[in-house]
Amino acid sequence: MSDEIQLQPTPAEIAKAAIVKRLEAQRDKLDAAIITGFNRKHPDSKERHWPEDFLHENGMYECICLHCRHHFLGYKRRMCCKVCASANEETKNE
Repeated sequence: MSDEIQLQPTPAEIAKAAIVKRLEAQRDKLDAAIITGFNRKHPDSKERHWPEDFLHENGMYECICLHCRHHFLGYKRRMCCKVCASANEETKNE
């Protein structure tokens, strides 16, 4: 048997955890709505997004690619869409 003491969470900690869980669920729904609306406005842009940027504070900005001029969602300082970035990487590797 372990000598460690198991501390029970306080009611305030339980309430805080429940609020955080609700806020995260609301944020996920809002993010999904933003992406859906953007894809309706720009139907050809779905593969051009940077979804790995979405979790960051500045990760859901509407950007315009310098190479192809298509709109995409990503970090606010991104200069090119995912399609053009992967094409540039393939060109570098050749």
